[in-house]
Amino acid sequence: MKINKSVKGTLLLLLISIIWGSTFTAQDIAAQHIGPFTFNFARYIVGAAVLLPVALISSGTARRRQPQQNKTSKKTLILGIIVSGAALFAPAAFQQAGIAYTTSGKAGFITAMYIVFVPLFGLFLKKKAGLPVWVGVLLSCAGLWLLCMKGDLTIGRGELLVLCGAVFWAIQILVIDHFAVKMDCFVLACGECFVCGLLSGVMMLVLETPSFADMMKCVWPILYSGVMSCGVAFGLQPLGQRNAPPATAALVMSLESVFAAISGFVFLNERMELKEYIGCVLMFAAVIVVQLPELRKKPEAVCSGEK
Repeated sequence: MKINKSVKGTLLLLLISIIWGSTFTAQDIAAQHIGPFTFNFARYIVGAAVLLPVALISSGTARRRQPQQNKTSKKTLILGIIVSGAALFAPAAFQQAGIAYTTSGKAGFITAMYIVFVPLFGLFLKKKAGLPVWVGVLLSCAGLWLLCMKGDLTIGRGELLVLCGAVFWAIQILVIDHFAVKMDCFVLACGECFVCGLLSGVMMLVLETPSFADMMKCVWPILYSGVMSCGVAFGLQPLGQRNAPPATAALVMSLESVFAAISGFVFLNERMELKEYIGCVLMFAAVIVVQLPELRKKPEAVCSGEK
């Protein structure tokens, strides 16, 4: 049985959410030893290094298939890498800085609010969001509240930083959605990680005092975040978003909060309350609801023109 491209894209994005969910622990550990720009510089440079061989192979294959690459496509390549890298730098910086000043529950809830911002911002780009998407947004918000919120919701320094990050995560998703159909996905992912790492390195030298000894204290969180969260997840993100609407992509990737809770349960022996289990169920229900229109469609033929 053939599966249409939208469902395939959603499955890739689901894998990404699993990786990102398990990365929250690594970010929290790193925040205890090094500054946000130092951590992001290290993780994204590692991610770019992991993606570089794949990007070179992928772009080389594309050139053999399309040897006559015009100037417009080269300009699009450069523009896509710079814009996507800058779009990644902002939310990554805000999120990592905020994690040091707030609880993981509040950070998880506020960060995942990008699922609301994506369809709202998409309206300005003439991207329609049907009723299933809005129902999914409501279910997901309710699920995130039950899953992540502990105590009262107050806006402090950390919460405000993470909220700013959530706004920019929504912008980053829309930027990737725009460029993923115009250029090689692995080149885009490698380029955006390198640009983000470069920008983080500049800010690290200006605002922080990086220490090699401190970086070695969190070498494993850096490597995991760089290889898996940046190298693998960001490599798959453009590929997944190529075939999934941006609002749907945001909802699926918001499941990182669920998988963060599951990861804590499995590896740290953390137990969830009944309301948190209900929150997980509501979030999975949101993803199913938003995918119902796509699941009813007939399987699409394989597109021979895509890389």
